[in-house]
Amino acid sequence: MLTIFENVKFTLCSEKEDFIKEFHRAFDIIDNEVFILHQAKSLKTNENQFNVLLHLADNSFGFLPEQLIQLLGEETQTKLQQQIIDNYYSELIVGDCVLLPLEGKPFQFLLYSPISRAKESISGSDCIFQAFRTSIVAIDKFNANQLKKGEENFLIKSILLPELPGLGSRKKDLGSVLFVRQLWEIYKVFIGTPKKKNKYGEIKVLTKQRLERQKQKQKQEQEQEQEQEQDEKQKQEQDEKLQPKKQNDKKPRKIPFPWNLGNATFQDYHMTNDLQTTETKESDWYY
Repeated sequence: MLTIFENVKFTLCSEKEDFIKEFHRAFDIIDNEVFILHQAKSLKTNENQFNVLLHLADNSFGFLPEQLIQLLGEETQTKLQQQIIDNYYSELIVGDCVLLPLEGKPFQFLLYSPISRAKESISGSDCIFQAFRTSIVAIDKFNANQLKKGEENFLIKSILLPELPGLGSRKKDLGSVLFVRQLWEIYKVFIGTPKKKNKYGEIKVLTKQRLERQKQKQKQEQEQEQEQEQDEKQKQEQDEKLQPKKQNDKKPRKIPFPWNLGNATFQDYHMTNDLQTTETKESDWYY
């Protein structure tokens, strides 16, 4: 679980309106959050606003696009290729990355992470997912080492992510946007925050922090249910106290002695009225 990565923000930079439209259609991300959508014609307008330039490269050998060579210089590409040769046997496979320090450039670091071995179509692959994941790990390790050294003022906090390779048509734009959504999801996995709902649904990630929040929520719900049950019970008891008692025991009805029974005896009369309740005693009869 990464802990140093919570204050890092990404800015997606693209000059293409189609990409921005598809981006907003795919899922909801507003400004001042982790991902910020920035429409810019050139990377030169950043003016040292970002610490890191994240380049999801279309090759494993350190070749930079012309736009980045003009911005960072050919010496940056040479240093990058030399580092790949020295540390990765001349080829940086998908899932690895290089965090290259820059001096006298608009950015402090270049984060080079390949999404394919050679320039080709990346549609339908998980290469961007792997490339972005290893980039997150590299940034987190760098910030953790800086904190160990006591250099809290030299942490990576802002990253610029140019448009992804393979853009140009609406279909490719949509595919790239869906990959960007993967980046958003893997970022949420690392920082352990709940995801937003969108038209593509919601992917649930059970991190340690999220599990703790779920347990707390369940505990609160149980406490609320217990309180409701107690309130209902108290209310029921009060209602029972306010209601008058039911009189189940009715007073018996006295039956007058029938004088005109003929030859019938007292016992005969009593047997004919055995279903009726009476308190009449033999002493009450008049002979």
